[in-house]
This record gives sequence, structure tokens and C-alpha cells, in this order.
Amino acid sequence: MVLYSHMIRTRNYPFPSTIEVYFDRPMVDNAELRMTSIYRLDHGAYVTGVTVLDAESIRLTVENLFGYSSFELSVIDDGIVSQDGYMLDKSVTMTVTLNDAEEGIYALSAANGRLKSGQKAEKVYSDEEYFYVMTESGLDIVDKNSLFNKGFVLQEGGFTTIFVGGSDD
Repeated sequence: MVLYSHMIRTRNYPFPSTIEVYFDRPMVDNAELRMTSIYRLDHGAYVTGVTVLDAESIRLTVENLFGYSSFELSVIDDGIVSQDGYMLDKSVTMTVTLNDAEEGIYALSAANGRLKSGQKAEKVYSDEEYFYVMTESGLDIVDKNSLFNKGFVLQEGGFTTIFVGGSDD
């Protein structure tokens, strides 16, 4: 008889685009748990990084997590096991519901060319027309409607603050 452990909950954060996955029991921190290729999302989204947060949770860094209100997450490997020997039940899929971030924000990525100043979006601000994305090495300005990069500034060491302002006229 095979005993199974389960994914029990997910939570999404917009920047960087991540999904936290929680398990029902402590998992073995092995190579399989950290392998990006075993985590599958639908609608063209994919995992680019896995961080073990603790024995019962991991954080998946994700690209292309936009265009839909939810995504299905599944695992395709038998190597993920709990510390007490339970295999992860691969028949269980989790629905990842995107939080209430502004429309288009999940589409901002260095992989698709919308971010040019760096790889990792650290903070995002916006006004009525643009997203202002602080990365580890600069600032990108992205049009909210077209999602085209309108410009970027590089600064060695990155930015720590940004001010977006306008007149009240």
C-alpha cells in the first residue's frame, strides 16, 4: 500500500511572480523538490526557480503568469516525499488564483523583453498610464495598455526609492 502526502494550499504574489505551495506534512529537501521542470502550470506559465521556505512550504518563481484569473499547478515526479516516507500524490492539482494585482502586471518580465533594466522586479508603482518597475539594476517604464517598454534607466547597484508624481491641474 502506498501512502500519500498532498499539496494543501497555494498563494500568489505579483512581484516577483511567485507561488507559495504548502504541504500537509514536512517534506524531504532533496534534488527533486528543488527541480523546476517537475512543476507544471497551464496557460503557458512555467516555473523558473524553487526556493524551500521550510519543511512544509516552497516558493515557485514563475514566468507568464498572466492573462487568466487562475492557473492549475501539478507535479509530475515521484521523487517528492515526506520526511515520514509518504509520496506526493501526483493526481492532486492545485488551483492558483491570482490576487487582485492591477491588470497586466503579471506580464512584466525580463524573459519576454518587457523589462530591460534587470531580471528581477523588486517593486512596482503605477500611475494612470505606466508601470514603473524597479529592478535590481535600474528602472523600467512600461505602458499599461500596450505593455511596451517605453524606456529604462540603468544604475549600478539598483534603486532603493522611487517617486511618481504629477500636477493636480
